[in-house]
Amino acid sequence: MCVNTPEQRIAVLAALHCGAVVYPCNQLYTTDELNRQFSIKKPDVIIVDSQFLSKIYDVKGEVPDNKIYVIGESKVHKTYNQLVDDGSVLGSTDILRNDDDTIIFLLQSS
Repeated sequence: MCVNTPEQRIAVLAALHCGAVVYPCNQLYTTDELNRQFSIKKPDVIIVDSQFLSKIYDVKGEVPDNKIYVIGESKVHKTYNQLVDDGSVLGSTDILRNDDDTIIFLLQSS
């Protein structure tokens, strides 16, 4: 859940390159709308702009804190800058490749 920034775009493209399914959240969604979205597909990792972190806490469900990355400042979670600097999401894991019929985006509207 991010505003349109270069960091958000880079995170989306990097996730797609790694074989992840990207499920963008609109920062204007209410808690109810986010709960509905997360009930359709539970996120494995959340990348969130620091200004929306409190809203994510209300709906994150079982996503552990170490799987939440913040664009901006955070004393609790790793930040986008740390993620880019050390590659900690995948570590030394090989990059996944998708088949042509694999879902890469799940888009939703309220």
